[in-house]
Amino acid sequence: MTVVRAAADIDEVAQLWKSLTAHHYEVGAAIGARVPPVGPEASWQGRRRQYTAWSAEPDWLLLVAERDDVVQGYAAARVTSSAGAWDFGDRVGRLETLAVAAEARGHGLGTALVAEVRAHWRRCGVRFAIVSVIGGNDSARRFYERLDAVEFTRTSFFPV
Repeated sequence: MTVVRAAADIDEVAQLWKSLTAHHYEVGAAIGARVPPVGPEASWQGRRRQYTAWSAEPDWLLLVAERDDVVQGYAAARVTSSAGAWDFGDRVGRLETLAVAAEARGHGLGTALVAEVRAHWRRCGVRFAIVSVIGGNDSARRFYERLDAVEFTRTSFFPV
């Protein structure tokens, strides 16, 4: 059985972030060929700073998914203002992170987390949400497509 709850603190998700970083290094080999990775610990310290800043926002949400009393997934989400050429409403949800331990993938934890995040966004009056997927992470792209996601933008990087 999966239990989804609010995280006790940000550091509760550190190991899952580091695992996600390692997964990103694997699937994002084309990125790594041009830009060296910073490593899981440095990556976590940067993300931890972001989570700390975002946690001051009124609609911030950090959820964990447990199976057999072990945290095996988490979602970090927020609500931001919306602007652009389409009417998404005044605010959009942003799924900043969805991480599920490799051994727990395919068992509904990610779906359960996103369902709770969506419910939170609906309570906040949000109609649409945005998620970014690392280039090369085709399984994540397919996961979001199953949730009725449609590609909206592509983000690229280049040297200056």
